[in-house]
Amino acid sequence: FQVMSAEQLGNAAREGKAGVALSDVVLTGDHKNKHCFKRVFNANTGELMYQADEAALYGKKEGFLDEDLKAIERAR
Repeated sequence: FQVMSAEQLGNAAREGKAGVALSDVVLTGDHKNKHCFKRVFNANTGELMYQADEAALYGKKEGFLDEDLKAIERAR
């Protein structure tokens, strides 16, 4: 697991590098009805490897959590 710069990720996606995954997190709503949408894509194939939608009420469960990373690892 390695965090990369936006430039490195863009290059990996354009080149279709094997062994690289791209992720995004979108937060919507406000304090009382916030949701967190998470996705992970395979840079080589474009395949959606992981997707989750969770209530992120009061700032909890925002972004990727240990449970998300464990689910991704189990799916591999």
